[in-house]
Amino acid sequence: MLNRRHRRYLQQRGFSLVELMVALVLSLIVMAGVVAIFSNTKATSQTDTGLARLQENARFALSIMTAEIRKASYLGCLRDTSAIKSSLNSTDFATNYAVGIQGFEATGTGPTDSISLATVTSGWSPILSTAVPAIPGSAGTVAGSDLMVIRRLSDTGYRLIPPYNDGAQVFVENTASSSFQEGEILVATDCAQAMVFQLTATNAGSTANVTNLAHSAATKTKSGTAIVPGNACPVWGTGCTDPNFGPGSEVAKALTTIFYIRRDNTNVLPALYMASSSSGNLGPGTKLVDGVESMQILYGIDTSAVVELSGVPPIPLWFDRAERYMTAAEVETAGLWQNVVTVRLSLLMRTVNEPGEQADQTVDAKTYALAGTQITPVSDQNRRRVFTSTVQIRNRILPSGN
Repeated sequence: MLNRRHRRYLQQRGFSLVELMVALVLSLIVMAGVVAIFSNTKATSQTDTGLARLQENARFALSIMTAEIRKASYLGCLRDTSAIKSSLNSTDFATNYAVGIQGFEATGTGPTDSISLATVTSGWSPILSTAVPAIPGSAGTVAGSDLMVIRRLSDTGYRLIPPYNDGAQVFVENTASSSFQEGEILVATDCAQAMVFQLTATNAGSTANVTNLAHSAATKTKSGTAIVPGNACPVWGTGCTDPNFGPGSEVAKALTTIFYIRRDNTNVLPALYMASSSSGNLGPGTKLVDGVESMQILYGIDTSAVVELSGVPPIPLWFDRAERYMTAAEVETAGLWQNVVTVRLSLLMRTVNEPGEQADQTVDAKTYALAGTQITPVSDQNRRRVFTSTVQIRNRILPSGN
């Protein structure tokens, strides 16, 4: 006779086929839910990462451009740009320091225009190919985006030391000896006038605290580098005016900086580039951030200058507000670059994904407004944002309280 334990074993039964199939179906449903949640979470995380990176890129780009725009037209203590004289062989795009800010408007991108980045028309006004031959990598400049040029003096200036200057050189405090390099373009000013010249040699002065900055007719530096454009008037007072600088005079590097959108051969992504130089030769541009698809710029104009009454004769020096905004083409036609007091920047940024990451799966079919221009991007799965900033040019706005 079977004992009680054996009877329990005989009564146990396995799962039936139907029960197994039900269990499998339920397991598949649960697994499908887990996979869907994981996939959605991953896609959301990648999209959020891309947007965070996009925001950081925009913040960095705008911070660099804002800092440079604020310093546009800075000429030390000199306010009257008509008082700038030059001893250079030529005053071209890179050395036209009397025009502190200048722009180039992309064809068909005015505030009332609409463009598609997939079929954008190439061209700029003023004409880029002839007016700006010195832009590095201009062959890769992205059509449909504006360009902007800033000209100013370096933040650091050095005092002139008696006897301040003679016909062939400028005398500066000795701390400047390591700051200036042969071939750089310098500007000396005493607040009433300024002289632009190219440094051809840095020599020890007659005393320990003086350095002599020569501006000869040399065509090469001591190391053999070409000096371009060179000095047409190597001896001030002979063929050009001798500024006869006095107490309070200083000298600083002259800088020209360009911001533009470019696509290079190694990266299909359009990027914001910056080219800057103190020698007149802009050299290779520097990539600031990837993923900048379009840059649209408007210039705030004040046609009512505030007159400096103490001047003899009175000189229009200050402006107080932007009365209207114009494109670069409109400012160029009206000849109002000296009246630009603010700059309104608009950047169209797209997500930049690392290898292995995917953008959001939905196609971006939006239209974006940049400074009034309606822009339709290339149809893809990237996310985009518009960033706009209005920047005041500090050296042209009337100081607070005056």
